[in-house]
Amino acid sequence: ASVAQNAVAAQSIYDVTLSRALLQTSLSPYFSVNIDRGTMPVTNQMDSGRCWMFATLNLFRFGIRDRLGVDDFEFSEVFLYFYYLLEQANFYLERIMDTADRALDDREVAEFLGYPVDDGGDWGIAVALINKYGLVPKTTYPETESSSNTSALNTMLTDLLRSAAWRIRTLVQQRSSMDSVRDVKYDYVGKVYRILCIHLGTPPTRFDFSWRDDQNGTFFRLNNLTPKDFCRDYVTVPFNDYVSLVQDPRNEYYRRYTTKNSMPIQGNEPLIFLNVPSEEMKSMCYRMLKDGLPVFFACNVGIECNEAHGLWDANLYNVSGLYGGGVSCDD
Repeated sequence: ASVAQNAVAAQSIYDVTLSRALLQTSLSPYFSVNIDRGTMPVTNQMDSGRCWMFATLNLFRFGIRDRLGVDDFEFSEVFLYFYYLLEQANFYLERIMDTADRALDDREVAEFLGYPVDDGGDWGIAVALINKYGLVPKTTYPETESSSNTSALNTMLTDLLRSAAWRIRTLVQQRSSMDSVRDVKYDYVGKVYRILCIHLGTPPTRFDFSWRDDQNGTFFRLNNLTPKDFCRDYVTVPFNDYVSLVQDPRNEYYRRYTTKNSMPIQGNEPLIFLNVPSEEMKSMCYRMLKDGLPVFFACNVGIECNEAHGLWDANLYNVSGLYGGGVSCDD
């Protein structure tokens, strides 16, 4: 025990418990399936929770790169992020109005007040945002400090929206007219929009886009594009045809499921997932990769993960060996 105590006092528990045997057998850089689509610089979500947004837009990069004839291209992630936060704020205020007659310790009310906005999302939400607002190049609407480090912006919006919730709940409980309640809601949506413009910049409604074909040197310029025009003409992935699969052993397979309040984008249906066994999901992913198609994949990647070595394995850390028999993080 004293040796273990000394080791953990001087080093991270993840360094101490990392399986050396697994490390020696898992660092091969070769994979059984390789999508040879050339290389582009890696995109970086920085200190934000926008992984799902980056993953979605990364699926589109190779197609537009080939269509434009350029060596590199990146969509503006912050463009979608702006409208995602705005839509979340509107969705939150509508739910506050719907539940204003309930107690504060009501489970659903407590959930809304706990997280008015956040960065997390999913493929279906990204598709809803793209269909509603379109896309723009990153050169047209680049990252800001607040999009790359989102905690401060989320904190400001959370405080503001909780204040809005208090005002709305007070008006409803005082039996004020619905028109006066909605006036408060619209006022706060306007405040959220102003804050987003300050932190992220005002999103373009029309823009010019120029590029040079890296193969033959030809220069191109498009004027007065809308984000929807750009998305329609240059995104090659039929993203509306994709189906979201989930593996949930608690529920019957080969049935569709949804969760309440899963879609914050106004005018869209709740997220729908088709529940399939893990082997079925693996088979479909393999077939997509064999066809040269990247796969959007989401799960709790923080479990049994080592970023420094690029490893992800169920037996990556020998925690029970450190703490003694009968102690495991799986208990």
